[in-house]
Amino acid sequence: MLIAVLYTGDPGGDPMTVTMPTGWTVLPNATSPGAEPLGAILTAYHVASASEPASYTFNSGNFDNVTAVMLAYVNPDGSTPSIDKSSWNTTMTSDALTPSTSTDTLITVYGDYNGNSLSIASPSVGRGFVGDSPYASTLATDQYLASAAPVPAITALGNSGQGTSVTILLKY
Repeated sequence: MLIAVLYTGDPGGDPMTVTMPTGWTVLPNATSPGAEPLGAILTAYHVASASEPASYTFNSGNFDNVTAVMLAYVNPDGSTPSIDKSSWNTTMTSDALTPSTSTDTLITVYGDYNGNSLSIASPSVGRGFVGDSPYASTLATDQYLASAAPVPAITALGNSGQGTSVTILLKY
């Protein structure tokens, strides 16, 4: 499964205007419902096959100053994981979610309006950082869970206090 998260530092950027590549699906619970004062975020996923293109293009006329990350996940047996739960938040702190299984993977993505360099404390692991200071920055992190206990809210370190976050639980 491929997961793409695009964050715009443009307060007028509306993720609902983005044209998705063929086969990609917007994850509505993890996408801003429209333009946001501190930037908007779009989350989409795609179940990959053996014949994927070398790149993907997401188009929009008003989703500017975008930073993006793409993550790939596969089950140990080669099957595709599924989305367990997801959410977006208008702050730099992720939502607290409760996984349905003890083997879920927690994915948290942060978009910083001011393009700050972001990091995350253990046990989460930073998987990708894209920065375009002073316009926007995006950090993707994940953590393999060992229980179905509630996952606490997590705040990105070094954030400007202005931005948004997405939380996704993948079920294996």
